[in-house]
Amino acid sequence: MATGEELRDATDIAYLDLRVGFENLGNGGKNPPFTIKAILDAMPPMEKTENLPSYVLDWEIVDYRNDNEPHQSGFYGSVIDTGNGLIVSFRGSESITDINHVKSDWVGADLALLSTTLTKQQEQAGAFLKQIATSDYIDKYDNVAFTGHSLGGN
Repeated sequence: MATGEELRDATDIAYLDLRVGFENLGNGGKNPPFTIKAILDAMPPMEKTENLPSYVLDWEIVDYRNDNEPHQSGFYGSVIDTGNGLIVSFRGSESITDINHVKSDWVGADLALLSTTLTKQQEQAGAFLKQIATSDYIDKYDNVAFTGHSLGGN
């Protein structure tokens, strides 16, 4: 079972843009999962990684879903193998100083919770959970935890 610290660290990892390193490794002919260290080594240095505890560098990103580019829903989720189970980590609302995040997170997701229909981020989260449930890796685990930042509605 994941500890509180592991859940916090998995959430912090969800806020890193590891997509570039993940794709660089995949384009190099390697297949996932990739360790956090390998992904970080395959991309330019990032400021936010300074505070990551060293034990997370051995964790593996098994899967991810990125719908967080301009004009997309703003959803981002990752599946992390800690060696003791899986953590599915969701990125929540991002900086209100970035106009793309204002549109996708603060208006399109957070304020949209006031309506009775699913937000685009909720739809992406559902699709990501279906992707996980039908994957070839999920059956290898009997311990799956979920974490992430949000207003509590998504």
